[in-house]
Amino acid sequence: MGLTATLPIDHYSDRIDTQDTGQSLHPWYMTVTQGGCLIMSTVDNKVAKVRIQDSQIIFNKTVPGIMHPAGVPTLQDGWFVVSDWGTFSLHLVTPDGRWDRELWRHPYGSKSGDRLWGVSVRGGVCVAVSVEGETHVFDIS
Repeated sequence: MGLTATLPIDHYSDRIDTQDTGQSLHPWYMTVTQGGCLIMSTVDNKVAKVRIQDSQIIFNKTVPGIMHPAGVPTLQDGWFVVSDWGTFSLHLVTPDGRWDRELWRHPYGSKSGDRLWGVSVRGGVCVAVSVEGETHVFDIS
């Protein structure tokens, strides 16, 4: 049986609202961590972490070096990877939302048109798929 939780989601606006902080999130891509949190990129170019149990926003911030976050798969230790749709790059981010390092950047940058869309991480291997149909595989262990 899987984890079941009810988030205060307004189905008309697709926003996650928390009454205690007054913040409102508009998710773009999200994933669930083993610790029971949602890691999400938002349409206002931020990365957020929300605890599922009580909808508490742990952080909601712009991560330096990341222009337009998209996919946000997590690693086993709580770190996560952010694909940056704006700079055509992949970044490693700490569990508390701090940028650690750039993992990869398309050699031609935004001129390549290679917009990373889907990103998945398993066992130290990161796979990114672009809108243009290219698949990139990285060892991030």
